[in-house]
Amino acid sequence: MFSRSLRLLKAFLLLVLLELMVAMVPAQSNKSVASGSQRTVFATYPSALGISMSPVENVSLSWKNLFDRIGVEVGVGGFWDPASTTGPIYWYSVNGALSYRLLAEDFASWIAGGLDLVAFAGYRGEDGYEAVFNEDDYSFTYVRTGYRPFLFFGAGIGIETVLF
Repeated sequence: MFSRSLRLLKAFLLLVLLELMVAMVPAQSNKSVASGSQRTVFATYPSALGISMSPVENVSLSWKNLFDRIGVEVGVGGFWDPASTTGPIYWYSVNGALSYRLLAEDFASWIAGGLDLVAFAGYRGEDGYEAVFNEDDYSFTYVRTGYRPFLFFGAGIGIETVLF
């Protein structure tokens, strides 16, 4: 369980680092010919398919639609490994989010970024094996956990990166 959280945290920190590095690249001017106003990739393509990650051990394929600054997102994810004896056998999740866009910028022709306030909720189920530490001989044994359902909700800051 701990190693899964650590992997998700590493992936999240890598995305944050990428976003910060890209923020140092001078932004290109992307003017709309018709109105003369600046348009970002988010305004040009308000619906998108992507990957969503959250710190509640949730990774999902997501679809997001923007209505100006308000975004609505739904996502589903899952994993199945029937041969596993040392970790999850399966997990699945269904989630949704409501976001408010604070900032959006096209940094170059191949990368754009956005910063949102996000409220999310979802449902997750899992079954597998969990490591139990044995203090007598300093070893681990894996014990089947059985099915465990989770409801989750939260709020925070969302960082969105669009490549190409």
